[in-house]
Amino acid sequence: MAQLIKTPLLKAGLTLEHTADIRSGLEKFRSRQAHIVLLSLGLPRIGGVALCPEIRKSSTVPIAILSVRTRKEDHLHALNLGADDFIVVRPIDEHVMVMRVLTLLRRVYQYGPIQASATQAARGSETLIIPSPVQSAIPNGWVTCEACGYIGPRHRFEKLDARGQNIALCPHCNQAQNLRFNLS
Repeated sequence: MAQLIKTPLLKAGLTLEHTADIRSGLEKFRSRQAHIVLLSLGLPRIGGVALCPEIRKSSTVPIAILSVRTRKEDHLHALNLGADDFIVVRPIDEHVMVMRVLTLLRRVYQYGPIQASATQAARGSETLIIPSPVQSAIPNGWVTCEACGYIGPRHRFEKLDARGQNIALCPHCNQAQNLRFNLS
């Protein structure tokens, strides 16, 4: 399973760490700051879905289950235990799998937790509370466009201009200013 998903995710600009069993997976999760967890139902001895409740005890990191199983019961069980998505990988559609992983990442990093401070706005006789989003850290090698909020891997922002020079440009709003790179 790991080899099946590794190449498309690396091409998308993600950095991957792989473990072969639940025990080492949980140890690695506790010792690192993961941006997303991808679990296989086919892990040795006990399926990866058993890791969901353990991860949920201490984290809200996105969890996607990757499986060849298509039974509705498997999907519902995984989601009930804390998974955010269930991706069927055989037959694999690499583009759909990558987009679903990136969508989970974008949801977390673009729409972070709400700060305690908020802006009040008056609309007629109503007072609206508009929460201020917290800036979340983005994965290493990713870029945030401050103009439109688009977040993605650095290679998506790299373009060639008319002279063949490399430039950074937001693929969503075509802005070249206000790009924040995480190169740590």
